[in-house]
Amino acid sequence: MGRSMRLMSIVLMLGISAAACSRGGSQSVTDNAFPLVASRWTNAAWLEDVRRGFAAYEARDAAGAEAALAAAWKRGCRDSLVAYRYAFVLERKQDTSRAKALYLEAAGLLAKEYPGHPYVREVWHNLGHIEYRAERFDEALTLYRKAIDTGKQATPEMAFSMGMALRRMKRYAEAIGWFEKADLSDFRTNFYMADVYYELKKFDLAMQAMERAVKADPRSAKALGSLAHFWYALSERREESGDFDAAQDAIRQSVGMYGRAIAAGGTNYIEYRKAAEARVRDLERLRAAARTNGLTRIPAAE
Repeated sequence: MGRSMRLMSIVLMLGISAAACSRGGSQSVTDNAFPLVASRWTNAAWLEDVRRGFAAYEARDAAGAEAALAAAWKRGCRDSLVAYRYAFVLERKQDTSRAKALYLEAAGLLAKEYPGHPYVREVWHNLGHIEYRAERFDEALTLYRKAIDTGKQATPEMAFSMGMALRRMKRYAEAIGWFEKADLSDFRTNFYMADVYYELKKFDLAMQAMERAVKADPRSAKALGSLAHFWYALSERREESGDFDAAQDAIRQSVGMYGRAIAAGGTNYIEYRKAAEARVRDLERLRAAARTNGLTRIPAAE
């Protein structure tokens, strides 16, 4: 009846996998970065460029930050904290080779010049992101571990990054362990946990994770549509087990979720909703036939 559970599973996994990406590197909130640099280089000719660059950085003005920090670098600045921020801006502009070189330059000096600063760890984390986006997941994992080992424990962001790399390497059980150390109220954590639980065939846990993702972002068409797929597949499993009423309840949930996904802008779910609505009608006919024959449950297939 309707689309097969196998087909729906394939569609679901393709939809989630297309969304996979690592989070970006950490951009520190407004802090005392410029005073730290100024205290080390009181009379440097490039100090005013750094001040302007850091102000633009904090304002998320990538073009302004790049121009000012490039000017400082041209004037001879080689401060490791400046190098980190310059690399971060270049990375966001997808100038990966220059960003990677600057991160590595900063990594060799940050612990010495600014001991205890968060960037001492984050530089390795961001280098890991560069490898992740290049789909070099083994290298990304090594760099994420280095970021974690540089401190006392993983931050939630680092735990998420570990989970994402392990997920792409199909090391699903390990990925779940790291996702559980990430921010469990965060949309992306729950979205990708659902993906991994589905791969592990832990369908109930997958659905619970996707429900948390929807709760975190009720306007995410992708999460709403994915949850609708889960309800559709659950309807098929319940039908196969012979539980007619539960199958009908699940497919109605699916129809509703597809409707929410469409309302959130997911027009690609219109055809899925039509299929789910057709399944509602099919199940109604089966229920009528079952009642005619005095049955309360659909017999399991022989």
